[in-house]
Amino acid sequence: MNDVTIFQETAVCLTKFGPDSGQVACKILRRKEWERRSGRDEHEHEFWWGIGEQGTDQSIHLLIEEHKAKSVIFVAAKTQTLKKMPLEDNILVWRHYRTLAGDQGIIPENVLVTSSISRSNYFALVCKNQESILVCNSPDGRQFANRHYKYLKNTGELGSSERGQRTTSPLVRYTTDDIIAADCDSVIEFSADFAEPNCVRLCDRKPVSFAQIDALKAIRNTSEWLSAVAAIRE
Repeated sequence: MNDVTIFQETAVCLTKFGPDSGQVACKILRRKEWERRSGRDEHEHEFWWGIGEQGTDQSIHLLIEEHKAKSVIFVAAKTQTLKKMPLEDNILVWRHYRTLAGDQGIIPENVLVTSSISRSNYFALVCKNQESILVCNSPDGRQFANRHYKYLKNTGELGSSERGQRTTSPLVRYTTDDIIAADCDSVIEFSADFAEPNCVRLCDRKPVSFAQIDALKAIRNTSEWLSAVAAIRE
């Protein structure tokens, strides 16, 4: 492995991404890229990434406040098999959010967070990246060594290096050894910085047809994206 760049930060949020709610990863990334391009004013370059793990907002708060984490890294899930969804089936769109401190707000106009219809609790990472997140154009390529990091529990304690089926993991480095290429077991596809309010609980869910979300693949510019998102969320 020549000229390998290894991720060295002491705290980070790692998210595995793959097919979800009837869409393959590349379609989801295209939607997130339109979000990122369409943000205005304080939401410029911003996209929200939906996650399902309970307690994540508490863990992320500790990760940032106590361990000074600044970034989210995205790694492709090992399984990229798509469970097809009929166009007439419904999924959820989320329209409001609540912070860990209890503040409530409307999700920004450029953001469209979806989940399976069965979700009653859902969260989102608030991310910013000034560069494209379409990994087919320019993947990050940095290497990551999972064995040097442990999962941060919402109590502030460190858990195991093994994270099971979790797709999103707040991680803290616990080793003092140098991380070398031979330790690495994951490739970072893209990354982003945390943006206030960092991680939120979503609320005000609305069922919409999968066909409405699938139709977003025809979007050609940011104006069309903003109009489509407004129509879906109304």
